[in-house]
Amino acid sequence: MYASILPVLRCPHCGSGFELTESKKDGGEIVTGKIVCGKGHSFSIREGILDFQSQEQELLNSWSEYSKAESDDSLDRKFDAGKTENQRKIELFQSGITASTWPVPMEGDLIPCAGEWFANTVLIAE
Repeated sequence: MYASILPVLRCPHCGSGFELTESKKDGGEIVTGKIVCGKGHSFSIREGILDFQSQEQELLNSWSEYSKAESDDSLDRKFDAGKTENQRKIELFQSGITASTWPVPMEGDLIPCAGEWFANTVLIAE
């Protein structure tokens, strides 16, 4: 985090400004440290990243621990299970599946055309 942005930061809890109370700097960048707002809410800076303790940040921080607990195959299966049908079709197309093996498109499917993807809005007769 760069010290120059400190004046524009506001506490997500109360909206007041921050003061840098502890820091280790490398040039103009704060590598590790702590900022505290006027009402005492404090947030840490680790490896140059300010941690506002958000749910998204916590998930990112714990990702490496989660990935150690899961095998690559297990993670791949979970990612594949969450893909939409259109995502699967796009991957098949990108892997070289030919038009003769491509499934018949349904209304709303993405259709590859000259390197672009278009939504199929044409009704297909049964």
